[in-house]
Amino acid sequence: MRSVALAYNWHMVIGSRHERYWLGDVEIRVDENQVFVAGALVRLKPRAMDVLRCLLLAAGEVVSKNELMDRVWPNVDVTPHVLTEAIHEIRRALGDQSRAPRYIQTVPRKGYRTLAQVRTGADRLAARLVVLPLECLSDHPDDAVFCHGLLEELINALGRVRNIEVLGRASSYALSEKDEALRGGSNTSLAAFSSRATHVVSGSLRRTDKTIRVNARLSEAVSDVVLWSEIYDRPPGDVLSTQEDIARRVARTLAQRLGLGKDYRRARSTRNLDAYREFVKGRQSWLGYNHEPQAAMQHYQRSLEFDPEFALPHAGMAECCNTLAVFHLAPQAAMRDLCIDHAERAVSLDPDSADCQFAFGYVQFYIRWNFQLAEIAFRRALEINPSHVPTLGFYAMLLCPLQRREESDELAATMTRLDPYLPLAWALRAISSCYNRNPRAALDAAETGLALNPDDLLCHWMRADGATRLDLRPDCLNWIVELDRRATGQPLFKACAANLYALLGESEPARQIGRDLESTAANDHFISSLVHVALGRPEAALESLEAAEHDRDAALWSIACAPYFDALRIHPRFHRLRDALGLPPLAVDDSLITR
Repeated sequence: MRSVALAYNWHMVIGSRHERYWLGDVEIRVDENQVFVAGALVRLKPRAMDVLRCLLLAAGEVVSKNELMDRVWPNVDVTPHVLTEAIHEIRRALGDQSRAPRYIQTVPRKGYRTLAQVRTGADRLAARLVVLPLECLSDHPDDAVFCHGLLEELINALGRVRNIEVLGRASSYALSEKDEALRGGSNTSLAAFSSRATHVVSGSLRRTDKTIRVNARLSEAVSDVVLWSEIYDRPPGDVLSTQEDIARRVARTLAQRLGLGKDYRRARSTRNLDAYREFVKGRQSWLGYNHEPQAAMQHYQRSLEFDPEFALPHAGMAECCNTLAVFHLAPQAAMRDLCIDHAERAVSLDPDSADCQFAFGYVQFYIRWNFQLAEIAFRRALEINPSHVPTLGFYAMLLCPLQRREESDELAATMTRLDPYLPLAWALRAISSCYNRNPRAALDAAETGLALNPDDLLCHWMRADGATRLDLRPDCLNWIVELDRRATGQPLFKACAANLYALLGESEPARQIGRDLESTAANDHFISSLVHVALGRPEAALESLEAAEHDRDAALWSIACAPYFDALRIHPRFHRLRDALGLPPLAVDDSLITR
C-alpha cells in the first residue's frame, strides 16, 4: 500500500505553516519553530521544522528519505547529510534517543516515522489515563463482581471526558499484574502507552459486616502525587450507587483539574444487583472469547430476567447474536430478528451509552447492510466515549468495504494503542489490514494477538492468511494446517482454510474440506460460495452468493473487500451483488487483486 505521506499536498506541507501539533505530550508550534517539552521551550531551525512537519502529517506512516529530501530541499543540490543533521536536531529538541525512541523512529533502509500519537492543536490530548482494578481486601463472593463493575464504570465515565485517552479494560487488568510497565520497564505496546500515562486511578475495597469501604484516588503517573482521594463507606446493599458515585466524582475531578469542564452524563444502569452481577459475568465471558458467545448470552439472558429494562445486556445480546450470524454458527433468519430487537431496545433505553450506540451500529452494518446509519451510530458512540475500543475496531472494519483504507488503518491503530492487551483488538486490526490489502500488517497484528492468546482462532486465521499471501513457505502451509485443525465446528474458518490451501496449490486438502462442508453445510450459501471459489467454480460461487443475498447473510458485505472473492470481480453478476449491498463502485486499482 502506498505511503500515507504521498496522499498529502506537499506544497501545503511546506507552504502553510500556521499550525500547532501535539506529538504525544510535546507541543509543536510550526509557525514559530518552537517545541515545548514538559513546558520548556526549544527552538528548531526552519528546515528541521519542515522535516518534523512532514513526519507529523504522515502520522505514523514511514516517510522515505528521498521524499523528505524532495519536499524540504526541492531543486537544491545538497547531500543526504543535511537530512541526518535535521533528524539529530529534532531528536535533541525532543530529548529522544535513536536506540530507544519515543517520538521519531528510524526505519532501516526506508526512512523515518513518528511513534507517539499526532494531534492538531484543536484536538490536544490533555491526559492519558490508566485505571487499575481495585485491590480486593476481602473475600466476599460479590466483591470481585463489584471490582469488575467499578473498573467498567470508571473506564466508561472517564472516556466521556473530552481530550482524555483511557486504556482499555483488558490492558488495565494486564497492567495491574505488570506494574513495572507503568514505568516503561517492559518492551510492549502496553508499556508504550503506560509509560506516557499522565494519570492513574487506583484504589481498594474492604468489606465488613456493616459496610463496604472503597478507597479511591487519582494520582499523577510520573510523580505519584495524589491529586484527589476519598473514602466511601456504604451499606452492602448500595454497591451500584457507590460505583456510579465514585466514577462520577473521579471524572469530574479530573476534568476540573485539567480545565476540561464539569459536565458528566452517565449511562443508565440498573438498581437490581442480581441483574448487574449477571451482566458483569457476561461481559467478562464475552471479552475472553468473543467468537463463541453462547456463555456470555446465558449471563445476559439471566440479567434481563432480573431487569428487562437494563439496556447493557440488550446491547450484549445484540453483539452475541450478530457474532453467531457472522460466523455461521446459527440460522441467519433467527439471529437477524434477535439482533435487531435487542439493538433497537438497547438504544431506545439508553441513547447516551456508547455500548448501546455501538451495538446498534454493529447490527446496521452486518444485519441490515445500512452502512450510512452504521457510521452515524459509530460516530455517535465515539462522540460519547472517544476511547470506546469495540467501536474503533468495527468502525475500522466498516470502512474497508467503503474503500476508505487510510481512515480504517488509523482507527485500527488507535484501537490497539488503547487496549494493546486485548487479543480481539489485534484480530480486528489484522482483518481490517487484510481487507485493506496489506498482508504484512495483517500478519504482524495476528502474531501480536497470538502472543497474548495462543488459542485465538481469528488470529490463527489471519496469520495463515497473511503468510500465504506473502508466500512465506514453509510457515504458511504449517499455519494453514493449524488453522484447519483448530476450525473443527467452525465452517467459515474451514472454508477460508480451503481457499488458502488452493492458493498454495495444495488441491487435495482443499477438495477434502470442500467435500466435508458440502455434506455438513450444504444449505449455507455463503460457506458454499467460499468452497466454490476455492475449487475454481466461479459460476457456482456467484449462484451461491446470490442465494446468500436472498438470505440477507450477515457476512455478505465482505465480498466488497475480502481477497477470497477477487476471482469473481470480472463478472457482471458480482457487481450487481455489490450494488444490492449499496456499496460504492470498485476503485480502479491493481492493488485490489492479490494472491
